[in-house]
Amino acid sequence: MLEGEDDVRIGGRVVNIKLGNYVKKIGIDGSPKAIKEAIRASFGLRTRRVFWLEDDEGIVRCIDRDMPLRDYTLNLDKVESYMFIAGLTIRINLCEAANEIPVHVEEKTFYMEADFYDFLHRHGFVALRDLNCQKNVDSIGDLHSGELYQGLQAPAS
Repeated sequence: MLEGEDDVRIGGRVVNIKLGNYVKKIGIDGSPKAIKEAIRASFGLRTRRVFWLEDDEGIVRCIDRDMPLRDYTLNLDKVESYMFIAGLTIRINLCEAANEIPVHVEEKTFYMEADFYDFLHRHGFVALRDLNCQKNVDSIGDLHSGELYQGLQAPAS
């Protein structure tokens, strides 16, 4: 795309946004919120975490309809970058409620922090215990792909 030119074939103001090997053309004629939602939807971002656009000169740009018509790189934090590509898959020992004997192992993939907290809540867990290093995990950022975990319930009062 040439700097400062509208792409008349597409119509309206359009920028190219790159994430990894993916490049998407995004219309920037809407509100800043609408532009951000278009970026999230086109790249399949399943999170509300902050992201930013950086042009080829390394300048971080505000996302709005007046942004220069250039090529941009979409920047995500470390955890989100990994999640966008594949999610985070772990194995979980599910136990019989009465005697805490493992019944079976289930694979679970989390794409964002909200998925993780929803899983914990649905199963009545306050955290997961990493059975490899015996560490309690209460945030998706502390999970390790492929590891075996077991749910921890709140102590009975």
